Amino acid sequence: MAAAQGASADDVAKVTFYLTERPTDLRRIGTAIRAAFPGTPPASTFLIISGLAGPQMKVEIEIVAAVRA
Repeated sequence: MAAAQGASADDVAKVTFYLTERPTDLRRIGTAIRAAFPGTPPASTFLIISGLAGPQMKVEIEIVAAVRA
């Protein structure tokens, strides 16, 4: 989180996961999401893609948050 800007997990509106491989253990992913967002988790999208910027990269996570000024 961007704590320096005053953001917390409660400010996250949406998370998009870009994966280069289909996950084999969805329960493990759910556990990680619940740990990161102990309240109500934000909306999320999982996309299986052919590749990312570097061949060694397997996951990219994009987070959209709304922080009050």
